[in-house]
This record gives sequence, C-alpha cells and structure tokens, in this order.
Amino acid sequence: MGFPSDSLLLVLSLVLNCSWASITPGVAEVDLIFPRNESFPPSSLTPIIFAIQNPSLLSSVYPQIRYSIEEVNVNSSERVSISGSLDLAKLNYTRSDPYFLYWSTSKFDIEGTFKINWALDIYNCSHEPDSTDLTLGYLGARGRRSFFSTKNGTSQPDFAAATEDGTCEASLAQAIHVQDFLNVPSGQVWGSPTRTQNWYAPKQPTWRGSSCAVTADWVPTPSPCNVKIGSSAATSISAALTSTACANPLRTGLNCPTPSPQNAASVAQLPVGRLWTLAIALRNLP
Repeated sequence: MGFPSDSLLLVLSLVLNCSWASITPGVAEVDLIFPRNESFPPSSLTPIIFAIQNPSLLSSVYPQIRYSIEEVNVNSSERVSISGSLDLAKLNYTRSDPYFLYWSTSKFDIEGTFKINWALDIYNCSHEPDSTDLTLGYLGARGRRSFFSTKNGTSQPDFAAATEDGTCEASLAQAIHVQDFLNVPSGQVWGSPTRTQNWYAPKQPTWRGSSCAVTADWVPTPSPCNVKIGSSAATSISAALTSTACANPLRTGLNCPTPSPQNAASVAQLPVGRLWTLAIALRNLP
C-alpha cells in the first residue's frame, strides 16, 4: 500500500525551517487528531489529520503509519471502508515541530458508525563489526483503535477544539523513546531487512536523516496535549482540504468555490511565509 488511494494527501508544516534539525535522544510521538471518538455530520470532505511531535527524532526509526476505517453493524457487502499506509521516509517531514499530515476522503458522506484503526511501524539499524553495511531491522508496531459516527444535525468538526485542554487527552497517540544512534553516510549500502515478519518491510531504504536508531522503546503514556491547533490554523486546514479536493476532477459532491485568477495564481506560486504545502500526492479515486 502507498499513499491514500482515494484522496489528495497534504503534508503541511505550520512553521517553515529549511535546514535539517539535529537529532538528539528523546521522545517522538504521532497523534491522530481527527477523526476522534465523537459524532459529526456526513461529509464528502471528511478529514484525516495526524500530528508528528519531534519529527527529526522520529525519522531515525524509519516510521510508517498504517490505518483503516470501516463501517460497523452493516453487512460486509454494504460496508464502507478505506485503508492505506504512509511511508514517511518518502516525505520531507522534519522541517517543523509539530508537523501535520492531512487529507480528506469522500467515503463518509452517509450516516453510520465507523471503527478506525491505526498503527505505527518502527525500525532500527545495526552493522556487523567487520562490515560497513547497515542492516535494517523491525522493532514492531503498536496499534490504536477508536470509533466515531456520522449523523445529520451534529456539529461540524472543530480541529482547534480537538487540541484544547480537556479534549486533547482523547487523541489516539503513539510515542517512542530513542537513546542511541548510528551515523548514516550519504549513499549508504543497506543489507537485507532482518525481522520475524516482513509484511511491511521497506525493500530499499531511503534514509533522509544522518542517523538511525539502534533501538527504541514504546512510551506507555504519550502526550497528545503538547500539540495545539489555533483557530487560524484550523481555518487554513479546512480551506486547504477544500481547495485540493476541488482541484481533483474525480472528487464529486463538493461545494467548490469558483477560483478567481488571482487565487489560482497564488496557489500555483505557493508563497513563502504562509502555510506551505511541502508535498502533494494525487491518486485516483476507485
């Protein structure tokens, strides 16, 4: 699996920093901001939002995010579902902290109850004393699960409120602690992945950072409340989701504004100093 097959993936940074951040031991975390365990109206523009805390450190474990959302309490022939994976090594996601990944799907434009599962896969590297080759190993995955419902007459999603104290604790989060690293020279030759199960093994690692973790431990108590989305950032996220979905000719059922020549030009230029789309992957709808 690759990037979400039914949506336009946006990888967005709320702070610009064009230099690589140094990697130091500590804790990194991935938080699912939305959907969360609540009800909201059916929509052909349902967002999926992840936040990455300490992304430079997270890059040392070659992270991959897997997710699935499926309708419950219905026949399998009628069930609505989506699934996919995010190979973060293919994205330059270490330029700001926190870092936000989000996209939208048109699958949940009906009333229903849905189950969401997501997991974080992490890796380490090692080398034999008589070799300069680094070998990628699998450290495992941790999964989280929640439920949400779509129902007419409920309130629209509020991304800012989802990160406020008193509600942020409900975010599904995964955190890791990394202490030791190995240097990764440019053009490093990699050995074959060593692991018990290889369903999700990256076959040709592309390491963007200068270090990889020797080992990593799961943190039992993540800190999703460290991530905050202000009202202006929430508005920008909603606007970006709408504009990118409307730019996809295969997305239907959207209330798309007619862009002016000035707006079209500003989107094409991706001006520095505002919210900056760092990576966009467009895949066709099924």
